[in-house]
Parts: sequence; structure tokens; C-alpha cells
Amino acid sequence: MKYSHFLIILLILFSSCKTINVIKIFDNDYKIISYNENIYENEIQKLLEIKITNSDIINRINNTINPKINLKINGKYYYLKGHPYYKSDRATNCDYFFSIDENKRIFDFQNNIIELIGFVKIK
Repeated sequence: MKYSHFLIILLILFSSCKTINVIKIFDNDYKIISYNENIYENEIQKLLEIKITNSDIINRINNTINPKINLKINGKYYYLKGHPYYKSDRATNCDYFFSIDENKRIFDFQNNIIELIGFVKIK
């Protein structure tokens, strides 16, 4: 195999891997169960609980390892990603994070509910 063909195959594999786990959830795919904010000295902790109502989205979540999610709330997209439930630190480079188990699946996705946590720095 020529080197250039090898590079093309790697590029195709890499680009497909980057997007394969991104699940887009639109306003009509979920219901907000609860939303709370806790204000601390230098940040706001946002707690959002949503129930997924779209069966296609439920199936994708159940069949995706280490899912990344783009969630649309009131016309704005938020980036969500998983973080192991057994770690005490928090996920970075995301708007919200959710707990994942040892198998990199959404932790406790019973009743199609996802609990999200986000942090915003106070200036």
C-alpha cells in the first residue's frame, strides 16, 4: 500500500471517530425535570435534570459508549460529556457533564433521565 493511501485511510477513520459518538438532542426530544443553581464564592453550580422523550435518542444513548451530546436549550447549544461517577474531580471543556459508569455508559439512565452538572465562573 502506498504511503498516501495509508494517510487517506487514517484521515477517514479519524474523522469518523470524532463524530460517531456525538448525539444531538433538540428541544422537542426532552423535558426539563428540574433546574437549580447554587452560588458559591467564585462560581455558580448548575444542576439540570432532563428526561429524554425521543425513542431514537434513547436507543442511541443506550447503544453509545462514552457519548458526547449537543443539547439545544431555548435556541442555544450546550456541549455535554461523560465523567466517571467514581472520580471526585469534574469534567473540563464542556458546558455540562453527566456521570458514566465503568463501561463508559451514562450512569443510572433509568427512566430515560440524565442528571447534568455545570459550572460557571463568577467574575
